[in-house]
Amino acid sequence: MADAHRGTAEARADMEGYRAEAERLHALSERIETTLSALRQVQPKIIERYNHVVEKQPLPVDCRPGADRLRELNAAIEAANAARSGQLGQAVPAAGAGDGG
Repeated sequence: MADAHRGTAEARADMEGYRAEAERLHALSERIETTLSALRQVQPKIIERYNHVVEKQPLPVDCRPGADRLRELNAAIEAANAARSGQLGQAVPAAGAGDGG
């Protein structure tokens, strides 16, 4: 009988641990969804601002990034592609030395 009570107590403790972990993960998923929602709302504004700057202040035709800057640009492109990996669409091509920046 004592073994049965001990087993029941352990099962209850396990269930409480499971419930607490499920609640923690649910709260985290809500935080992530809230953040994603905010980013989705801001994304068009960022794109619009970027396009405005590109149109109003284009880089000179002979602009060529240095080797360090080119590595930074390629790293940023790889990070953007990794972030988009779950989305539909084409990947952003990596910049080359003769691409003009």
